Amino acid sequence: MKKNEIESEIEIILEFSEKDIAEKIFKAINPDNKPLPKGLKIDSWINNKKIFFYIECKRGLYSLLSTINDIFEMITLSEKTVAYLTSYHSLASPSGTSLHSC
Repeated sequence: MKKNEIESEIEIILEFSEKDIAEKIFKAINPDNKPLPKGLKIDSWINNKKIFFYIECKRGLYSLLSTINDIFEMITLSEKTVAYLTSYHSLASPSGTSLHSC
């Protein structure tokens, strides 16, 4: 670590409306946490409707903020994808075929 860099840690807890949504988002973003650069550690886990992140950063405050921003961007994209797919599936007929024709 450089002389003027700050060591930092943060815990983020996100609660979703449904356990199923939390699980889908967790599965979507979890592979993106590896491999990590030296000096950065991210632990994440899910419990019911909550996703937990514990981040340790020895790379300075800018790196920590960038990491948090990346996580929130991935979550936002995952939420939008889950919402789109959920609404798309609700348009499907009972036989499982889409209402849209090719």
